[in-house]
Amino acid sequence: MLIVSGLRDPIAPSEHVARLKALLEAAGAEVVHRSVPAGHELTQSDLTLAREWLQVKARLRRVPDAAQRVREHAKPASLIKL
Repeated sequence: MLIVSGLRDPIAPSEHVARLKALLEAAGAEVVHRSVPAGHELTQSDLTLAREWLQVKARLRRVPDAAQRVREHAKPASLIKL
């Protein structure tokens, strides 16, 4: 999970973000927190951080190609009834 917070956010102060992160981690979530020099608005920095985080997650979760998925789910010939 990615949390991006603004250093000047009047709505979600840093202590609230830290508490949220701690609660999520206590529940078993893997949490990455990044702060940006902004308020409560969505910024280009937020989008860049999210894109980079998603790219890392995608590389770590390599999805097998279609042929590999078929091989993993195919029944052995000895189990196929004719």
